Amino acid sequence: MEYGIIRGEESNYIKDESGLVAEMTFSKAGTGAMIVDSTYVRDSHRGPGLGILLLDSILERAKDCPLYTAD
Repeated sequence: MEYGIIRGEESNYIKDESGLVAEMTFSKAGTGAMIVDSTYVRDSHRGPGLGILLLDSILERAKDCPLYTAD
């Protein structure tokens, strides 16, 4: 199944017709870091890697942000 990730103000999440399926929230810490502070995956959707999918999307989002610097 394909999952579309939605970018919120301080979260990335996945919804389906029944509501929230998975969500990863974060906060910005100063000018040089993002902190992932919560991860949720609905019980019925655990196993196919939605948490990893959300984490990858947060990492991509961080690369688009002025906070991110690669060494």
